[in-house]
Amino acid sequence: MKTKLIIAALVCALSINAARAETQGSLGVMHTSDYYYRGAQLSQDALQFNVGVDTTVSGLGVSLGYFTNQASEDTNTDILSLDISKSILDKTLTLAAGVYNMDTDGTPDLTEAYVGVSANVLLNPSIKLFRDVSDNLYTCEVGVSHKFDLQVADLTVGGAFGRTELTDTTERDYTTLRARLSKSFDNVTPHVQVAVVDSDAMDSETVLCLGVDFKF
Repeated sequence: MKTKLIIAALVCALSINAARAETQGSLGVMHTSDYYYRGAQLSQDALQFNVGVDTTVSGLGVSLGYFTNQASEDTNTDILSLDISKSILDKTLTLAAGVYNMDTDGTPDLTEAYVGVSANVLLNPSIKLFRDVSDNLYTCEVGVSHKFDLQVADLTVGGAFGRTELTDTTERDYTTLRARLSKSFDNVTPHVQVAVVDSDAMDSETVLCLGVDFKF
């Protein structure tokens, strides 16, 4: 709860400073067959909603976001996030940092801070290092992605590999491979996605998603 209040306070402060800056909002709605987080299944059949605001403050990109996974029969998850980024070297590299709070029914809140870097080159490689602010546990995740223009639609393929510390003595490796087909109509983008998730804790599973994104 304390972390949520801190993030909310930062959101208010940044909103005041960004009042004169160009701001863009986004809204997404998606149905997913399963919801996995770092190789662990949190729910099956669910509706997901996300709302975001992107702006610029003193030359820094600032993103505020809220995500919720509302499962039909399993536990629900809510995530509140704040991300700050800066592009350098003629936008070849992007440095990022942020904090988020994750609230899942029946479990203690998870609050993590992270730093990361991504490169605007072939396969768009990225790496992020997360730290649990309560238990001093770390997660490292690397990823790649590429978008193909198919004329009739865009195909984005990517993958991620991560290692997360569960306790001081145990950890879990996980991988995700995904393909997303989308088509934009002005500020509306319907999309369909398939992902394959694998980890030390489970066999490989396939996830199907169907959704639509809005920009305003």
